[in-house]
Amino acid sequence: MQRIEYIDIAKGICIILVVAYHCSIHAGQCLDTALSNVRMPLYFFLSGFFFKTYGSWFNLLRKKTNKLLVPFLFFYVTTSVIFPAVFHDAFGVQINTVCGWASTYAFIWPEEFPNLPIWFLWSLFLANMLFCLIADISRNKYWLTALITFVIGSAGYAMKFYETDLPAFIDTTCYYIPFFCIGFGANKSEILSRDFGKAQYWCLSVSLLIICILFANIKSGILPLNVLLFYTSCTSGIAFVLMLSKQWGRVPLITYYGRYSIMILVTHVLVIRACRRFLEPAIADADICSVATLLCVMLISLMLIPIMRRYIPWFVAQKDLI
Repeated sequence: MQRIEYIDIAKGICIILVVAYHCSIHAGQCLDTALSNVRMPLYFFLSGFFFKTYGSWFNLLRKKTNKLLVPFLFFYVTTSVIFPAVFHDAFGVQINTVCGWASTYAFIWPEEFPNLPIWFLWSLFLANMLFCLIADISRNKYWLTALITFVIGSAGYAMKFYETDLPAFIDTTCYYIPFFCIGFGANKSEILSRDFGKAQYWCLSVSLLIICILFANIKSGILPLNVLLFYTSCTSGIAFVLMLSKQWGRVPLITYYGRYSIMILVTHVLVIRACRRFLEPAIADADICSVATLLCVMLISLMLIPIMRRYIPWFVAQKDLI
């Protein structure tokens, strides 16, 4: 299947924002809040955009097991169970929040483990299965599917609002499932294939960015209003990134990062920790150190991606294991 370049650019932007966040790079409270409403929602949107049942629920399960569950399990077991146990037993270094046998199911509860960003792969797997179930229940009537996912998303938002957690990131999956549905609807309506004039692109982009930032920073004591503000802000931010990506045309390096973003996702926290051991003693300024760490991680990723593609393609969604 031919790749859509602006989609890869959007994914590249997002994975850079994710790495920047974990490098502790901040752009000010207002902008940081808006960016938090773009990073993960965009990935769920894009997964929904490309959602297919592949002919049956079993085929979907097999496909998403290869693309999401296998990479999650491989990197969870290696980086959050085996490596921490070896470091603890051999060197007396504790790098895990949960030790011993409990580390094998720490992603279920208390949802804390060293390579935390891989929660996204597990949550996205759940989102695919849940959305397929919702679509079956609604008999593929999009309006009904959208209504059910919005209700589920509102429940997920309420759980976060009242600091109520469900195990295994179920509440987080509920929180993000509306973006999966919006992405599916965007593909169904072919809205992203529409072209605008250059002036219209810039006008829409600026408007969407303003809505995203403004709505992200308005807080209310009324829960339903917060839900509407949140999903409006996130959707506006997603649309802004996609329109910006379409305007840019070709950006080879960002496109490359986007195409293999899963490999950066599953390794970047480990690389950040390694880089900081060398950079923090040498760079006193915390902000400069954070930027230097980001640059190092993105450069090291350029070396890691071809290695993972060649030697572990089954565990980074490049080849099917099952």
